[in-house]
Amino acid sequence: MLALAKLLCKRQLLCKRQQKAPISNFRESPVVASVKRQEDVKTRLIILIGLPASGKSTLARKIVSKYPQCKLISTDAIRAQLFGDEAIQGPWLQVWQEVQQQFHQAVSQKSLAIYDATNAQRRRRREVIDLARETGFSYITGLWLDKSLELCLERNKRRKRQVPEEVIIKMSRQLTDAPPSCEEGFDRLQRITR
Repeated sequence: MLALAKLLCKRQLLCKRQQKAPISNFRESPVVASVKRQEDVKTRLIILIGLPASGKSTLARKIVSKYPQCKLISTDAIRAQLFGDEAIQGPWLQVWQEVQQQFHQAVSQKSLAIYDATNAQRRRRREVIDLARETGFSYITGLWLDKSLELCLERNKRRKRQVPEEVIIKMSRQLTDAPPSCEEGFDRLQRITR
């Protein structure tokens, strides 16, 4: 738990549509406390946003390990399932159809879901939010892991599956040019820096 708190040491709430946030246990990290509150409303979605190697998947795994009833919807896992390897990009339409199916499954099971993808493009974020609303998610939180390009490039070099540097640089430009915003349809958007 301490590691999760350190991971999320700097955060900034960018928007919140609900009137008043419930009081959380001061010993828990704010993100974990937020997840706990979200368990009360069964059709909630957390959309992770950030560069490759920013810590999205690590955060998602930590949340799911603490709250196993959460459904993790990961484009990397979907690619591994469909194409035999998460590094194989494959046709996006096939990946998107599986995302749609898993969103429907999460809503039908009334489970909190976490969508783990880079979501660097505003157009993609809007597509995900539109799909989530159409599917039946009632509350959508965006968690933007806003780590420096230099840090992500360094972490990427230490990963088993490395993303090409030029791809990370392109995604960084996309997030800089069109950063996540409340206008995209989030009920809550939180920026996590370090």
